[in-house]
Amino acid sequence: SHARRGKEWIVWQASIVPAGARASFVKILFTRGRAAVLRRRGRHGPSLCEARHEGTAMAQHHRDGTQDIHIGISGWRYAPWRGRFYPKGLPQYHELAYAAGMLPSIELNGSFYSLQRPSAYQEWSEDTPDDFVFAVKGSRYITHMRRLKDVRVALANFLASGVLALGDKLGPFLWQLPPSTRFDAQRIESFLELLPHTARAAAALAREHDARVDGRAWLKAPRNLRLRHAMEVRHASFVDPAFIALLRRHDVALVVAD
Repeated sequence: SHARRGKEWIVWQASIVPAGARASFVKILFTRGRAAVLRRRGRHGPSLCEARHEGTAMAQHHRDGTQDIHIGISGWRYAPWRGRFYPKGLPQYHELAYAAGMLPSIELNGSFYSLQRPSAYQEWSEDTPDDFVFAVKGSRYITHMRRLKDVRVALANFLASGVLALGDKLGPFLWQLPPSTRFDAQRIESFLELLPHTARAAAALAREHDARVDGRAWLKAPRNLRLRHAMEVRHASFVDPAFIALLRRHDVALVVAD
């Protein structure tokens, strides 16, 4: 169900889950139609309930003022799901296609751990329906190792690694900061200023990549594709109106974790 309050959309979702899994209600907040990414994790990895909640959400506007909201999961390779969510005996290479037939959006988190290849993004795109949308998790080298400092080339490498090969299925980028990262207005703004908001701008920045993606860079920009970004922060110092003002100024979503 959903309710509207001023310029904010609040959406509640509940799931029917297998015996033993924890059922709960979740809340997703949309401000001015921007995406909010919901995350939840259990002690032993995500259960079906939690994985249904630990996903991506985005709002797309129509001329009549209505919005499409896509709710999905934060991955698809979960061993405990095999034989429960996935049919028994389903080959692992068919799991994305199966999950994509159940949900309209899934987060790609392999992009967080390492630079993927264009062929991987193309394969993921081919395995999903035409109206499917991926959320793509930003590189941990940018967010956790460099902690957003001096990351122009790293961002160029990430954008050149093949994400643009998703074409119209490319949804929001998720930039998750470590729990220990404190609010530094100058550093946050410098990073937000780097983020491209169109595929053409992303392709232009991708051309600044270094040798890490030489010979395998994907620099083709889907026409008229708008890019969206969402930031997940996990330190209390971000409870600051100045941070929210920065996000609004750069048209970046705030991730709401429950």
